[in-house]
Amino acid sequence: MRASRLLSILTTLQARGQVTAPELADACEVSVRTIYRDIDALAAAGVPVYADRGAEGGYRLLDGYRVRLNGLSQPEAEALFMTGLPGPAAALGLEPAMLAAQTKLMAALPANLRPNAGRMQERFHLDAPSWFGEAEQPKHLRAIASAVLRENLIEIRYQSWRAEKRRRVAPLGLVLKGGNWYLAGQVDGSVRTYRVARVLDCSVLDEHFVRPADFDLAAYWQTATIRLEAEMHPNTATVRLSPFGIKLLNALSQPYVKTRTRIEETADAGRPWIVRSNVVASQADIHREWGGVVPELASRQHVRDICGVVERALEQASLRLDEIDGVAVTEGPGLVGSLLVGVSFAKSLAAARKLPLVPVHHLAGHIESLFLQNGPLALPSAVLVVSGGHTSLYLVTAPGAYRLLGRTRDDAAGEAYDKVAKLLGLGYPGGPVVDRLARQGNDRAIDLPLTRITHADRNAPQLPGRLDFSYSGLKTAVLRHVESRKAAGAWPPSDQEVADLCASFQRVVVESLLDRLFAAAGQYGAASAGIAGGVSANSRLRADALATGEKVGLPVYIPSLALSTDNAAMIAAAGLRRFAAGVRAGADLNADASLTL
Repeated sequence: MRASRLLSILTTLQARGQVTAPELADACEVSVRTIYRDIDALAAAGVPVYADRGAEGGYRLLDGYRVRLNGLSQPEAEALFMTGLPGPAAALGLEPAMLAAQTKLMAALPANLRPNAGRMQERFHLDAPSWFGEAEQPKHLRAIASAVLRENLIEIRYQSWRAEKRRRVAPLGLVLKGGNWYLAGQVDGSVRTYRVARVLDCSVLDEHFVRPADFDLAAYWQTATIRLEAEMHPNTATVRLSPFGIKLLNALSQPYVKTRTRIEETADAGRPWIVRSNVVASQADIHREWGGVVPELASRQHVRDICGVVERALEQASLRLDEIDGVAVTEGPGLVGSLLVGVSFAKSLAAARKLPLVPVHHLAGHIESLFLQNGPLALPSAVLVVSGGHTSLYLVTAPGAYRLLGRTRDDAAGEAYDKVAKLLGLGYPGGPVVDRLARQGNDRAIDLPLTRITHADRNAPQLPGRLDFSYSGLKTAVLRHVESRKAAGAWPPSDQEVADLCASFQRVVVESLLDRLFAAAGQYGAASAGIAGGVSANSRLRADALATGEKVGLPVYIPSLALSTDNAAMIAAAGLRRFAAGVRAGADLNADASLTL
């Protein structure tokens, strides 16, 4: 450790000239007192280091003292900085020096390190030219590179875009971009850019120039490229493309087109909306420490968030309040405190701005997320809405027309995920973590029951019953398994056992959901199937649903991950549907925690 630090101090002094003890301490991450001891050790070893006293003093090496690295010459040392760029090094005339430097470096290495020394060069390769282009071989590149290094003025004859010109240039630096070399040169006090391949003649003068102390080649080049690209492509074009055309545009267009392309969706008859913003304020972190949603905390956080969320949504959409034509709000179902916050805010906004108020059912929003994502669905469609608080099966016969076919008798699927995760100590929310661990487990390792209901629910006799769900028994089966493992002294479990339990639990949940969904599709002659709600983000549910749909020849619609969980866009889409149908709410609108659809 100390030997490495001593070498670092020595190379720092050699590279920077004069360095203070506090600066060395910061660089080496040690105390100033340790630096004092290290300097004494270097002096005792015969290294000619001494201190300049005073406010501007510091440590320095005796003038002319250098640590020689196996006898590298000056050109070889310069070539070290090009060892990762063999092509550019050769173009600059440094290839022989680079090869000699590499040979000497290899000789300087301990014998046990030499076999692996060439790994970087063998396994990484830089191809500078862009696709379908060849690297330029400028005639005067080496002469210009020599003038850059030696700070000699040059006279060039240059072919610009408009005419042939002669210039007396102070060459400040060379840049390789896209296989082309560019010269940053100072002319009459200003720095300009020249493409080296367009230099027709070049004479290196004996006269030297003083390089500006504040010139930063990398910073200059960044500014110059931004300006150049703006000058080369100042115009914009608006084109109308199909989704396939957009894919072709991304695949085949030049980089400068890709980086400046802005895609804006336009509404059509089948998808009568444009999503201009979709701001979501998540409370997952707040409720995680409690292991679930605390209603009072949720409603209080809604009060804190709602104004900022609306302001941000308007800002992202580049809209003002006076440009809004209506206000849609979730009427229910859900936690009544949180619903009241939204309803009260929406009623106040609608009244203050004299805007129509449109009430929306939360589950209708989830169903509309399918239209929002996919456009028109093949109808009728069997749609499963599955989340932390709901597991319901609907038949969508027409846009905005929903018929309930089945529902959970007890726990929702997402609720079962949360309870199983809590039982296993995996935290809240349980869905994502159980899904992640299930991918690493054996879904047949633990035999868990798959509930099948054959009779109607006496609380909902209008429903057939056979399409209902139940997860309390599955949750209890997981609890009994855990208790039996504890009684056997096999708890806490290994990581693999937890993964197996998650995989087995998830398999049963997904099988039960898809069993009812495709049974309903067949029974009611559905032309498609859909899955919406927070649990639709589950990786196995999405994969198995698509695979089953392909197997039976039924289109399956699933929203994107962003539209799967609760979000504003789905409520706006459902609100627009009802707005177009003439649905309005009055000042007496109230939250309904158990609103039916």
